[in-house]
Amino acid sequence: MRRVLLSVLLGWLTMVASADDRTLAGIEYWIDDNYSSRTTVDIGSDGVVQFSLNASALPEGLHALRYHALDSEGNYSPLQSWVFYRIAPSDAGGARTLEYWIDEGEHLSRDVDEADVAFVLDASAVVEGLHTLHYQVRTEGGRVSPLQSWMFYRVMPKATSLKWYRIWWNDHKDKAIAVQLPEGTVEYLYEETLAVPEYARNDGFSADNTATFHIVFGDDQGRVSAMETAVVGYPDIYPPVTTLQASKVGSDIVLTWQNDARDVKDYNVYYSENGEPYVLWKPNVQQQEATFRGQTGITYRFIVTARDVNGNYEAMEESKSIEINF
Repeated sequence: MRRVLLSVLLGWLTMVASADDRTLAGIEYWIDDNYSSRTTVDIGSDGVVQFSLNASALPEGLHALRYHALDSEGNYSPLQSWVFYRIAPSDAGGARTLEYWIDEGEHLSRDVDEADVAFVLDASAVVEGLHTLHYQVRTEGGRVSPLQSWMFYRVMPKATSLKWYRIWWNDHKDKAIAVQLPEGTVEYLYEETLAVPEYARNDGFSADNTATFHIVFGDDQGRVSAMETAVVGYPDIYPPVTTLQASKVGSDIVLTWQNDARDVKDYNVYYSENGEPYVLWKPNVQQQEATFRGQTGITYRFIVTARDVNGNYEAMEESKSIEINF
């Protein structure tokens, strides 16, 4: 495993590399295409090689550090390259600032003095996977070096504990509930009675009076488990809701109605004359239309209610009535 400490080439480059391979003997490096000037640095007994590269003689501009590892058998690793931009100190215009960020994350900065700038990049907050480090140097006079990018892969250690779990119903992730687990939790059994919440009932995401429960867990390395689900049934306590339309055709009143519920058993049709109490005209019908013969001078009101297969009755509400004048 190789580890590189970032340095911006104002005059010197500092590089630190380490390897898990115990047969690694050294690092051979050179700048640009000057392979003839290559230098080999031995690896110490601690398995680490560290060197400082004097880049002060290089012209201002873009350069490439090229290097590969050499093992004790004389074999070379694949060639690696690292692109950097040198700003000559005499032209830097005073104080300089290194600006850097990972992927599209927060932009950070640090001052650069006349000497080197070298630091270990803290990538502990990024998730496992491929990322890009972006950086540039800005001078006091406003000059900015070309933007540089360097890709790296973060490998996260094995989790030591669970940190949280999150639950939600159907597709309502906006109503998800996150629960923090006690510090040092290495195993957790979610053991609850699953009662379908009001927002997940009859919301169009489930059928046949069921709702789907979802749960995911997160560990202390920022990883999220696969989602587990459970289908939970609940009793139907909601009556159907009927929409009524009426139109006058000659001496007739044509009524049509509809209901979005899929489990309607039948309908009751009521009418009223001149504000009198409603009379049940057509009980327990399954059709969704009817024709009523009207009489001149009478004001009629109509209401249609439904009953579903679970015995839920739609209430007679005056707000649902339709008025027709003859």
